[in-house]
Amino acid sequence: MKFETYNRNPFTVEALLITEENLEEVAPLIGDIRTKGKQRYIAVNSWVVPHVTRVYVGWWVTKVDNTLRCYSPKAFSEQFSLAEKPEDPTETLVQQANHDHSQYLQWEARTFPSASNE
Repeated sequence: MKFETYNRNPFTVEALLITEENLEEVAPLIGDIRTKGKQRYIAVNSWVVPHVTRVYVGWWVTKVDNTLRCYSPKAFSEQFSLAEKPEDPTETLVQQANHDHSQYLQWEARTFPSASNE
């Protein structure tokens, strides 16, 4: 189970989409799995997540510090957007070094033509 980072103005949350594959793993965080007909859902513990009584596959769980909240797909898409991942400074330095080295090799080839080209 992996939470991803999403932005909600003005703060950032960790969010997890509830799927059939992770339903059993998510349920203990917020309540208990129940079944109505053939549909499984999580009966939400109101002490853990207020204002929501049932959560279904396709819903979202967000986490800020130790606070969990649940959102329907519509409410989540209206309030959150996927956060931009911060740029890895090491990767940027490597890209710049490769670019600089490439520029140097081009300059060197122009400045010092090889003896085989004479």
